[in-house]
Amino acid sequence: MMVAQMAHAVEGAQLATAMIRAEYAMENERIRNLFLTTFSYDVPQKLSALSKMLSSLLADEQMGPDRKTKIVKQIHSEVEQLNTLSAELHTILKSRSNVIPDEGKAAKP
Repeated sequence: MMVAQMAHAVEGAQLATAMIRAEYAMENERIRNLFLTTFSYDVPQKLSALSKMLSSLLADEQMGPDRKTKIVKQIHSEVEQLNTLSAELHTILKSRSNVIPDEGKAAKP
């Protein structure tokens, strides 16, 4: 009788562990999908903004130094945001794969 109860308790613990792992995996996937959706929207938007700002710098020879400085600061801000997104994507890819993109070799298990 006691062995059956212990077996039942172990089985319950295994089921609970499996449920927690499944919930964790689902949440992890939800966060990943949210990030990828954001990434796929933000990158083209930021690249478009950068292109427009650079075009205005190149096209307007009459632009004053204050305006040029403002645009260059905006470009810098956009590039920093793209760098942050890129680093976050790299982190996600690194955690999802057994290959580390920077090094091109298999990670140690």
